[in-house]
Amino acid sequence: MTKTVAIFTNYRTGSTAFTLLKSEEYDLPYGAELFSHERQSRVGSIPSRHELQRDYKIWQYELCDLIQSTDNLTAELKKKDTEICFKIMPTQVSTIQDNINIANAVDKVYFLYSRNFIRTVKSWIAVRVDGGFASTGFKSPSRRYDIEKTKEIHLGRQGHGETHISTIDPKGPKLTGQLGQVSVNSLRKNIIENYERMAEIYHAVGGELICMEEYFTEDKFNPYNKKIIWTEEPIIEDFDVESLFAIDIHNKL
Repeated sequence: MTKTVAIFTNYRTGSTAFTLLKSEEYDLPYGAELFSHERQSRVGSIPSRHELQRDYKIWQYELCDLIQSTDNLTAELKKKDTEICFKIMPTQVSTIQDNINIANAVDKVYFLYSRNFIRTVKSWIAVRVDGGFASTGFKSPSRRYDIEKTKEIHLGRQGHGETHISTIDPKGPKLTGQLGQVSVNSLRKNIIENYERMAEIYHAVGGELICMEEYFTEDKFNPYNKKIIWTEEPIIEDFDVESLFAIDIHNKL
């Protein structure tokens, strides 16, 4: 019986929708980005960051980080009574070995990627500049923030409202270092680093490789009602994502 599922993935690959769908398929609690800095999900006996602060009155970040360390969360994943389905971007933990340990701790491992690298980077640029992770153009019937709300936003289950429109200037201050360190080049490198780590983990431990463009057909996915207007096309050098996973040593054994 599958009780723990990990999805190694990248930003802007439909990963939230994929994780939600897999949590329903396996009938497991949704663990979001379990190893992100927010530590927003409970795993086993370790509370979420919100629970630590609200219920245990632990406000020191250093103590919360200690309780929710990568090693502690990984140890919880190994326990036979733990149930969770979560996603992880490999750069969210310190080392490749940390990622491998996480993969080896769960019952099922997926690797979700998009073969359209330039689309992925453009989408990552847009969401970092606009800050609109939840601005999907779907109608929002309430202001609650729970798993059903997350499903409504990322699976499009509350219907379309007006199209959410964002205008992005690739030469604007947010992408040229005038308002921080985010740039087209740095975000491109961010996506590549996650993919390179994903490939290394995949070749080390195996798992099921899923292409976003092949998985999210119309019967599985309701695209965001969102439109990005670029003042001009950003200059992004392409990258062959699929070549990283091309040598499948596990199918040759």
